Amino acid sequence: MNPGTKEFPLHLRIAESGKVFAVNGDFRRALGCYRLAMHMVRQSRSPEVFFRHYLECLIEAMELNGDYEEVLTFCERMQELHENLEEAGELEQLDRANLHQRRGIILLKMERDRDAEHELAEAARLSGNGLSLSATVLRWVRSRLRPNSSRLLEEQRRHGYFSVRRETVKPERAVPLNDQQIFGPMAANATTQPK
Repeated sequence: MNPGTKEFPLHLRIAESGKVFAVNGDFRRALGCYRLAMHMVRQSRSPEVFFRHYLECLIEAMELNGDYEEVLTFCERMQELHENLEEAGELEQLDRANLHQRRGIILLKMERDRDAEHELAEAARLSGNGLSLSATVLRWVRSRLRPNSSRLLEEQRRHGYFSVRRETVKPERAVPLNDQQIFGPMAANATTQPK
């Protein structure tokens, strides 16, 4: 064990393992780590900030794995939670704008341009045009420009859309995990290939 890692909660170290998997393109294991870390946060009643961060990591990994329908479902659930808040402050407003931005990007990747335009416009409205990626992509969509997936991914990275990036990951905090630890007893029968 690396000296100094004991000071970090186990859920954080597991999530960091997920990030290591994610930056190396193993989204299946990354997703398993994030789910496990989120479960541990709930069980230990750790601060909500951990859960929110791990959820963001989970959604990013799903997006990068091409699980677009799942990402849309998560975004819809989160939007419902925000709509049920009696009082929406600045943080909730920004959360809602980010959800619309994510939905817009995903819909564009799914070639649902009209729906993407609506979501990106709502993201721009809610953020006061503070989300530069939304503004850029919205201009493209309104100009009827069709970026391919690699160009869109390049733009996402340029705007810092993803929080899990090689330069933000701290592998020294990660805990070594095998598939059974990540996925449970059924892991031995699971394929190691992403879907």
